[in-house]
Amino acid sequence: MANLGMPDDIGTAMATRELESPTGPVVVEIGAPKQMPTGEPKTWMCGTKITGLTPDPVITWAPGSDAIHALILGLRIVGEQLEGSGISLTWDGIPALGFPVGLPGGDIIVKAPTDDQLAVVLGPEAVKRMRQRGQQLLDDMPREDDN
Repeated sequence: MANLGMPDDIGTAMATRELESPTGPVVVEIGAPKQMPTGEPKTWMCGTKITGLTPDPVITWAPGSDAIHALILGLRIVGEQLEGSGISLTWDGIPALGFPVGLPGGDIIVKAPTDDQLAVVLGPEAVKRMRQRGQQLLDDMPREDDN
């Protein structure tokens, strides 16, 4: 979303995440969704600000039919901006940044970290046990052909 005549200030950030890039920190700020004074009861906007990705801060506004809708779309826009930047970004050393990204049909997904990324945080043995437990749960599930 472009700025579309919205303010250049998202107000007080309700959430912040600092990412690392080869050139320094990239800070993402999410503003609290605001109901717009348009007379329309279902017009909400969520401002986002990314500093350090480009020379100037990138401010966008995501519209929604309520506060949660605007917030989800704001997070999605941030995810798409970060992914589309082509810059190698990490969050606490992990390439999975934790922001949702959109699919062509409008669905939202959050990219799951790989086993290698999880191992950095949890350790390789914990990941191995987690995968074994997941496989055991799948193996124990009843199947239609078991009748």
